[in-house]
Amino acid sequence: MQKNSWSDPFEYISLGKLLKQYNIALNKRLGQHFLSDWNTLRRIVELATVSEEDLVLEIGCGAGTLTTTIAATGASVIGIEIDRSLAPLLTDRFMDHTNVNIIYDDALNLDFQKLLNQQKNFSQLKIIANVPYYITSALVEKFLLEIPFAETIVVLVQQEAGEHFTAKSGKSFGPLTVLCQTYGEVREVFKVKPSLFLPPPQVISSVIQMTSRKLPVVLDYLAFYDFLQSCFKQRRKTLINNLHHAFPQFEKSSLEKILQELGLELAIRPDRVDVKTFCNLFKYFC
Repeated sequence: MQKNSWSDPFEYISLGKLLKQYNIALNKRLGQHFLSDWNTLRRIVELATVSEEDLVLEIGCGAGTLTTTIAATGASVIGIEIDRSLAPLLTDRFMDHTNVNIIYDDALNLDFQKLLNQQKNFSQLKIIANVPYYITSALVEKFLLEIPFAETIVVLVQQEAGEHFTAKSGKSFGPLTVLCQTYGEVREVFKVKPSLFLPPPQVISSVIQMTSRKLPVVLDYLAFYDFLQSCFKQRRKTLINNLHHAFPQFEKSSLEKILQELGLELAIRPDRVDVKTFCNLFKYFC
C-alpha cells in the first residue's frame, strides 16, 4: 500500500467517541456493525492491491474508517452509503480530500455501469465492501453481472456467507459459487473476531478475496448465470432432470450424451459438478 501525505482529521478519535460526537445512533434495521480495528482495515486494503492509479468502489462507508484507509493510498474512491445520518461526519472527514466522493444511495439500486462510465483516467477498478450480511450475496451477484471487469473484489462477510463463495461442493455450493469462481480465484484470507466491530456482531466474519482471471472463461455472465440457476432449479433432483426441464427442446438421450462426453454420471446432482465442467457444459446450451 503506497504512502503519501494524506491525513485523517479524526485519526486519533475512537470510533465510539466519533459517533457520539455526531449524535449517530447505529441502525439495527440496516445491520450496521462498523469495523474499528486499524490493522484489519489496512489488511483489507492491502488485499485489494490498491494503488494511486486505481478507482476503488467502496460499498458501506459507515463512519469512514475503511474509506480513510483506502483514500490514503492516493486512489480515487467512490463510496456508497445508504444511511444519510452519517453525512455530516463523512462530509467533515473528507471535505479537504478531492479523491473521495461519497454517494448516498442504496447500492442494490444503483446502476454501477452508468456510474463508472462517468469516471475517467483510472488504471484498474477495485471493489471493497463491508456491508450488512443480509445483502452480501445480492451485492456480489450485482458486482459480477454488472461490472465483471473489476480486477479485485474484497468483501467482509459473515463466515457462513463466505462459504457460499469458496465452496467446492455440497450444500453451500450453488449458482453464485460457480459464478464467483468462474470470475476468478476466490479464497477466504482471514477471519475477523466480533470484538473488532462496533457493536460486536454475534457471528465470526471472514474476509474474502476474489481476483479476476487474466482471460475470461465466460463472455456472457448474464446468460451463464441464468443457465446455472436452471441447473440448480431443484437441488435434490439430478442435473439431467433440471436440464431437461429447462431445455425441453433437447431429447433426454441427447442430454445423456452431453453428460457422458463431459465424464459426468447420469445420476449426478448439480452440487457435485465442478466449476470447470459447468463452463464446458454451458457451451452446449449458449
